[in-house]
Amino acid sequence: MFFQPWWLEAVAPGQWDVAVAWRGKEVAGVWPYAYKIRLGRYRLLEPPELSFYLGPWIRSSIARTTRRLSEEKDLMTELHDALPEFASFQQWFHPRVTNWMPLQWKGFSQTTRYTYLIPDTLDIEALWSETGTNIRTDVRKARKELEVVEHDNAGQFLELQKRTYARHGMAMPFAEATFLRLDSDSQRRGLFGPPTCGSLLGIGFHDHVRLSACP
Repeated sequence: MFFQPWWLEAVAPGQWDVAVAWRGKEVAGVWPYAYKIRLGRYRLLEPPELSFYLGPWIRSSIARTTRRLSEEKDLMTELHDALPEFASFQQWFHPRVTNWMPLQWKGFSQTTRYTYLIPDTLDIEALWSETGTNIRTDVRKARKELEVVEHDNAGQFLELQKRTYARHGMAMPFAEATFLRLDSDSQRRGLFGPPTCGSLLGIGFHDHVRLSACP
């Protein structure tokens, strides 16, 4: 989702592009990126607001391991070489990017962080059966006291976010204008759904396009 042109234009209007690697007439890899310009000439490649992942996407391969790794190296190198000149670079790669060695050879460094990937969020019964006993107990209690509904009130979402961060003495981590652009574009595509409840206790913003989830 974060690779889609409409998303990038919403979170980094006019300040994003994509490197592409071709094999014949087919796209074999892409590397979207957002950037900022400092002091009129220094290009900083940084993660845009409200976007968890960017980085390279390389087409899947069923080739044997040695051939696959060789192809990944060639495509990753080709994508890197297609990036513009930059003064600094930071991106968060998707958990499915497991081979970053070609970038190490280019002088990059990396920090490993961990998340859990839920491969299929459509089978609710399977998810429930794998949920811890204590969590299931909490969910059952919550069902008796809370109701979660979908609503499209972006202003309500922003207001609760402001109050939450203010209570912790923190500034909002994203610009309101960025969120409102994203909200508008998501609604036009029928992807939007921020859950709210009658006596508002919590709120979240969700784009319904993923069949897997990274908590």
